[in-house]
Amino acid sequence: MIRWIGIGGVLLCLDGGIAAAQAPTQAPSEQPQIYLTPRPAILVPGWPLVVDVEVVHAERGGADGVRDTVLASGWHRHIRLDAWRRPRESLRGKSRPPLLGWPFKPATDNSERLVVSRRGMPAGRRVVHFVLSPEETSKLQPGAYQLQVELDPRSVEGGGGSWRVEVSYSTQLAVKEAPTEVSPSMACDAVHAQTNYLVAKGDVRRAIAVLDEFLVKNAATANALCWGSRGQLSERQGMLQEAVEYYRKANRAFQRDYRPSNNPDSAMESPYQLHCMQLIDTLAGRETRRSEAISPIAEKILPEKILGRPRRDTCD
Repeated sequence: MIRWIGIGGVLLCLDGGIAAAQAPTQAPSEQPQIYLTPRPAILVPGWPLVVDVEVVHAERGGADGVRDTVLASGWHRHIRLDAWRRPRESLRGKSRPPLLGWPFKPATDNSERLVVSRRGMPAGRRVVHFVLSPEETSKLQPGAYQLQVELDPRSVEGGGGSWRVEVSYSTQLAVKEAPTEVSPSMACDAVHAQTNYLVAKGDVRRAIAVLDEFLVKNAATANALCWGSRGQLSERQGMLQEAVEYYRKANRAFQRDYRPSNNPDSAMESPYQLHCMQLIDTLAGRETRRSEAISPIAEKILPEKILGRPRRDTCD
């Protein structure tokens, strides 16, 4: 008898909180785990939605006797992604509501033969992007949903039968009505969702054009997310110096927008700052040693005599 892999997935709720990822339930060593990551984290109907389906090995480490799992070419066709609506009351002791038949489709019709190993593999090979178009999400009603993914065991080469994996990992996504007034942050979230969608479908050139048009019109108010996303696209294209300049703009936007209310003179570090400093090292042909910590704050306040070297560019 063939059974399906049922993988409990992702919670969509209205309060907008994002839960911390939990460790997945351990599965037999020859079987993979599957993670779901919805993007954006806050969805407005009419924005495109991308859900990353990532396959990883259930075991970590280097113990002997742990077998790899091999997924046949085209394994993404055996994935079924859907959703059901969570009621407000507890489901304890009750059966889950029926699946809603959301029309998720893989962004690209290509998944190569995949060896799921504890030794790791390029992340791009083990992730399949499923999408809903703006027209499809425009029909979604605000509410709490649970995403569920299933993988047909027939996609496993020499699997020797069926297998089932339960995952306790979950993350939250808010589905909200469009606001009457769009803030600069919300405008950036909207264009970022569109950019993610285009990149997932392989249209990087159009994604860059869409983001560039937005940044030209909103240069004074665009937040760190949009500038940082543009830097990531440049880096993806191998244009590292251009990426550094966009990361600088992301860092400046972050410092403009995020200052602790109890100490207006202090500022938090941008999430792009450390990576930008490492990229500057790469461009300069300088390799950062593993034992060498890079601290933007230390670079700014410590004398070079204490640092023991010339001060680094902190990518501000």
